[in-house]
Amino acid sequence: MENINHDESVVFDIAAILGASKSLSYKAQVEAQFAALLQFYVENELISVACFDECGRLDKNLLIRVRDLTSGGVWLASKFVPGWFRARDRDNNYSNVGILKNGLNEWKSKSLTPPSA
Repeated sequence: MENINHDESVVFDIAAILGASKSLSYKAQVEAQFAALLQFYVENELISVACFDECGRLDKNLLIRVRDLTSGGVWLASKFVPGWFRARDRDNNYSNVGILKNGLNEWKSKSLTPPSA
């Protein structure tokens, strides 16, 4: 059986998502969503790679792998980011990171809980 390195698994591939459509409005929406999401990740120290250029613009060629995220970042991406994207698709309010904050707080509370004996 092949040995799979999960650290190499892709979590977000911005270029691939942007390339999924020729629609400029779609591309602008994706950029705004990922800019807000990744700013949250940067502010909360959940990611170890640079997401923005020197002018503060989202790196459109960004490929984020599991190894680029903290354990909290990976957990958040799997449990809360999909719901955050769905909510932002409905209201386009990308600055609303309440779902992400709630998820991060939940992860922190779980990770601080000592294992049961």
